[in-house]
Amino acid sequence: MEIKFEPAIDLNKRDESPPPVEDISCGGDLPCLDLQNRHNDIIKICELLAASTESFDPAKTYKTIKTYMDEYGRWMYSDISAFLFSRDLESIGIFTTNIGRLQDYSRNTSGNKLDTVPANEETDMMTKIDKLCDHANLAQSQAMNFTEKEDDFKSRFETNIIPFKAQFAHDMNMQFISLIAIFTALSFIVFGGISSLDNIFIGAGSIPITELMITGCIWGLCTMNLVFVFMLFVSRLTKLSICAVDGPKETLARKYPLMVWSNYLLLFLLAVSSWIYYLSYSSSGSWILEFSRNNQVLSFFLSAALITIIFGAIAWLLFKPQRNN
Repeated sequence: MEIKFEPAIDLNKRDESPPPVEDISCGGDLPCLDLQNRHNDIIKICELLAASTESFDPAKTYKTIKTYMDEYGRWMYSDISAFLFSRDLESIGIFTTNIGRLQDYSRNTSGNKLDTVPANEETDMMTKIDKLCDHANLAQSQAMNFTEKEDDFKSRFETNIIPFKAQFAHDMNMQFISLIAIFTALSFIVFGGISSLDNIFIGAGSIPITELMITGCIWGLCTMNLVFVFMLFVSRLTKLSICAVDGPKETLARKYPLMVWSNYLLLFLLAVSSWIYYLSYSSSGSWILEFSRNNQVLSFFLSAALITIIFGAIAWLLFKPQRNN
């Protein structure tokens, strides 16, 4: 049932100017007009109790409550809770203080009227006021426990959110700096490497092929390892792993297979090119050249087998599986 608070009306004049009832949903046998009047009477009582302690009139409030109880007989606690929760804690405190004064007035009134008023009637009024006091205390406790002040929220915000915001901003700045460093360094490495390689091949026509191979392999080793060292530095900076297999007992070849294979191939080509260069410009290898000219097919298969054996042996040593202790 939706409750809409309307301006309070005088209990003695509510039939003359009835409040609007279009927002009240009827239920059971209670007429809509009586239900609306009952809501307004509850708000009337709450407003009397919410008055300042100086202007609070216990006698008037007691009379208003008695008139309400004579007609309806029980409280509508949902209206009382809604009224109290719409006020701040200070107003709720004044409300409960005035109820305490009303209880004292009710006890004094009951003692003075025992000769003229039935005892059970005055006792029933005291019980109704005590129930109102108990419900107001409950609402005050709920408001104190669940009402969040702006200062409390600000304090919790500064304690929890601001450090997280600072850490998040720091991480974002670090990532931004890392990206700038990555692209800057890569541009120097790649374009600088291409420029140096271009200078190497400018005079390729006048340079023997073996010398060109040796120079190219050395350039490749330097550039590739420089890029790898840079990537390793960036991975430490950004806390991102570039290992293919991560583990304290893993070998370098298993952690960084691309780097190891690339170095291995370039070193192999450098070794072969250097050996051929040595044979070409040294008399110590003349018998090998003479043998290869006289036995071309045999020399081809022997050299291919030798290269395969050496290449395979080194690859097996690098990538052999680890033994478990």
